[in-house]
Amino acid sequence: TKELEEALALRLDVEHAIMTTSGTSALMLALMALDLPKGSEVLVPNFTMIATANAVKAVGLTPKLCDVSAESYTLDLENIKSSFSDRTRVVLHVSLNNRTSGLDEIASWCQERKIVLLEDSAQSLGCRVLGKSLGTFGSIGCFSLSTPKIISTGQGGICVTNDSELARKMRMIKNFGRKRSGVDDFEVFGINLKFTDLQAVVGLEQMKKLDDRLARMRKIYELYYQTLGPLGIMKAPEADGWAPWFVDIHVERRGELQTFLSKHRVGTRPYYDPLSFTDTHLCGDSFPVSTEICSRGLFLPSYVTLTDADVRYAANLVKFFFTA
Repeated sequence: TKELEEALALRLDVEHAIMTTSGTSALMLALMALDLPKGSEVLVPNFTMIATANAVKAVGLTPKLCDVSAESYTLDLENIKSSFSDRTRVVLHVSLNNRTSGLDEIASWCQERKIVLLEDSAQSLGCRVLGKSLGTFGSIGCFSLSTPKIISTGQGGICVTNDSELARKMRMIKNFGRKRSGVDDFEVFGINLKFTDLQAVVGLEQMKKLDDRLARMRKIYELYYQTLGPLGIMKAPEADGWAPWFVDIHVERRGELQTFLSKHRVGTRPYYDPLSFTDTHLCGDSFPVSTEICSRGLFLPSYVTLTDADVRYAANLVKFFFTA
């Protein structure tokens, strides 16, 4: 585990990488280390996987939902400012599909106001913007190594930081609150969020495949875009350093398209529902951008073992559906 932490810290150019059991527990561990008053508000995008907001609730904090940018589908500074209150202690930025909107400006704004910027970079290992790795703009960045991620240890998570005190606290919290294993000297409240050496062996081998997989995911996205870009249903690839975690399109008649593709043995998945529509985070506020995005978004096949022929087949079926 220590070797894997060192390899990840080197790759991401950070001082500390702390392994834990999942991306969700990485978020919980990070929030616990911040030691915020119960009920403090954490700004969370309305468009994200539900684990982001659930982690906030799990540690006794209050997720406050924000709408997202129509360009990046992620938090931008305008939405953060409009949702900010005197109870806000954390901005939880999610780099969904490795996209961002002015993340450097968000980081500067948070720093000026002494607000913590926490990054949910679950999907973003290996991706860079503005010359930095996603997950390294804020006080703490959190990543996932679950089964479908770019590299995987089955389950697993990572917290990264350049703050030595936060790193020290996270290492204690994930080990029942004690300073070191085998010595029952408990300094803070903690639980068992320890990663295993068996998983770490897999992780060290997976790290050798990271660059190839990032390159393959970008190639898959570019192949789709060659066919679907002219239809205006797919965003152009981002700048160098970006690789997608999945291939997403934004369409009318989504259900009909899914049925058509299924008949031709092409699997799809709708976008996540807005958090404001879920029972656990039900909210009567209006979030027009995220609501519209979630109603039309669709994930296409995008795993690294897809062949070029597989991609062209799926893309041509989508094109045929909208142009025939």
